[in-house]
Amino acid sequence: MKTETLRQYGMIRANVEALRLQIQTLEHPISSPNGNVSVGAGASSVPVPGNPTERAAFQIIELKEQLQEHEQEQRKLLLEIELWLMKLKNVEAEAIIRWHFLLGYTWAETGTKLYESRDSDQARKYFVDFRKKNPELFE
Repeated sequence: MKTETLRQYGMIRANVEALRLQIQTLEHPISSPNGNVSVGAGASSVPVPGNPTERAAFQIIELKEQLQEHEQEQRKLLLEIELWLMKLKNVEAEAIIRWHFLLGYTWAETGTKLYESRDSDQARKYFVDFRKKNPELFE
């Protein structure tokens, strides 16, 4: 498994989260005090000509299709990663990979979760050393 594949999973996970947020924003538009509706993150409260409800409905449908595609890709890649993790035979490396790459924690957060230490670089150092000692696992 290449480190890039692990990073790719993180990007897919981030895309899935962003699509869910975008859909939620369209499904529950925010009304301003003057009665205008803002659709989308950071949208202005300028009235939109035409039929904004219909446009939002079509956009939601399109985003949900994209979300399904990304979720399917995410599940496929997660299964591949899980099968690879079983081959590691190293609980510490497995935990680091799960917290950092699969759950999206920073190296500092991963280190704190695993080691309860103030050394924010401990998890990253362990991962780098593990990767150097086991290059065959990262091909």
